[in-house]
Amino acid sequence: MRKIFELSEDFIRKLKFEALNSPLKRSRIILHDSSESKVQEMIIALHRDSNVGIHKHPNDKNESYHIIEGFLSVDILSEDGILSRKIELSRNGSQFIRIPGGIWHNPRAISEFAIYHEVYEGSFIKEIDVCYYNVN
Repeated sequence: MRKIFELSEDFIRKLKFEALNSPLKRSRIILHDSSESKVQEMIIALHRDSNVGIHKHPNDKNESYHIIEGFLSVDILSEDGILSRKIELSRNGSQFIRIPGGIWHNPRAISEFAIYHEVYEGSFIKEIDVCYYNVN
């Protein structure tokens, strides 16, 4: 029998603790069964000192963020790396963003922690499904 996942305050505290003690200053719980799953889902704890990096996904693969706790800023950039839009997610404002594939973006915690639910469309192979912006 497949397990039901329930996100509790205790679990959020654990994610924050793990993020704070991680070299990358983030932690996550993977909710999908494998990298071949048709939907990739994670609950992510992102500390404000974490740097995910500007990246994009293939044109046919969309990504969504739904804020659970804290404040998450999502920078949207043009092809030449110029900031074109900043979207802030919080429980008291915009709470959800869906980013079409092929768009440069960078999620950043603007509170001590941002806890969010990330959904990615389709299977995930890092070498194919994420391209980081070269700032050199």
